[in-house]
Amino acid sequence: MAQDRIKAVTLPKWGLEMTEGTVAAWHVEEGGAVARGDDLVDIETDKIVNTLESDADGLLWHAAPAGGTHPVGALIAVIADRAVPPAEIDAFVAGFRPMVPSDPETASPPETGGRTDRPAAAAAPAAAAAPDGGGREINASPFARRRAEELGVDLSTVAGTGRGGRISERDVEAAAEAQADPARADPAQAAPGETAAEPDGAGTAEPASETVAMSAMRRTIAGRLVQSQRTVPRYSAVADLQVDDLVRLHGDLKAEGGTPPPTLNDLFIKAAALALTDEPDLNVHVRDSEIARFSAANVCFAVATEEGLVAPVVRDAANIPVAEIARETARLAAAAHARTLTGADLEGGTFTVSNLGMFGVRQFDAIVTPPQAAVLAIGAIRREPHEDGAGNVAFRSMIAATLSCDHRAIDGALAARFLQSLRRHVEAPAALAGR
Repeated sequence: MAQDRIKAVTLPKWGLEMTEGTVAAWHVEEGGAVARGDDLVDIETDKIVNTLESDADGLLWHAAPAGGTHPVGALIAVIADRAVPPAEIDAFVAGFRPMVPSDPETASPPETGGRTDRPAAAAAPAAAAAPDGGGREINASPFARRRAEELGVDLSTVAGTGRGGRISERDVEAAAEAQADPARADPAQAAPGETAAEPDGAGTAEPASETVAMSAMRRTIAGRLVQSQRTVPRYSAVADLQVDDLVRLHGDLKAEGGTPPPTLNDLFIKAAALALTDEPDLNVHVRDSEIARFSAANVCFAVATEEGLVAPVVRDAANIPVAEIARETARLAAAAHARTLTGADLEGGTFTVSNLGMFGVRQFDAIVTPPQAAVLAIGAIRREPHEDGAGNVAFRSMIAATLSCDHRAIDGALAARFLQSLRRHVEAPAALAGR
């Protein structure tokens, strides 16, 4: 039987929320030999890259091109015995049917990120187009329909860029961005039957440019940022913190020779975790009409990589020593840059600290990452003159700490109390090193 001589390689499901993945790179060339247990292909999912191992011996055929995005369960290659003729392999691929997901909305795959000429990477048949309110048929993938509901986008106003004008998730997200900022609207996204007005000087030569496709990670980041901006009623509160003692503590810890020595950011993670313990009503997730409060402060910290921003989690940061926080942040940052973070490294965060002080940024507002309800943005150290109670003036080291909150769960008074608590831990930091 063909099933005994030909093995399907399908896109695996890693994590409950995974619906699609991108073929990042093959470890075996087309027609190359592979053994059971060999590294076969790197799959990019959300913000991480996992390597799929082969579960069969044979030759690799019909490998989906790198860069293409496919739904879970899609056929991305086959492994066949050496004696299997090409016609039999082609027939197997043509007759392959992926397993139908339990969620009916995920039965049809989204548009792929790259053109695929081989049957192995071909998308499953599109779902039947549904009419809009005016009777016009809307050709949109189930993923696009779900995304449109999340972002409040009317599909009848979206022009599809997929095969046959099919609307993809990216089309919906682009339309949502255009609604949020009409000045950035893409003429290609104009509603069917409408013509975008040409600016003065239309027809003149366009400046030289390069079009770069978004990676799966960048698409995920973009989608979540749009969702946050559209759904979270966000406000910010700023506090200036005196950090002379914190800077001295940082120097003392470095002199002790720990490996690695704690950074200022590690100390802020610890201080934020202790402030969350003081004000647990800020250590929450917002889920529709419910607020989930957590006992452990699992603090995410922002790491900038070439692919985009990721925020791995330091778990129970209030109850572990700052030396352990330093080891964990060093491990997670290295994994982020090497693209070896696991799902466990990124899941379960209850609060985020984002620090741009090392870049000389004085102050900034960070975006709340749902379902978290708050994020703390740390700016650069600056020297400012301050007058004491006796009228003496001296220079002190100051940092602007900006707390951005989801107003559905966090009122201004609670945000202010958190910043007061943060100030106490930062301005009298001896306890940060001892707990």
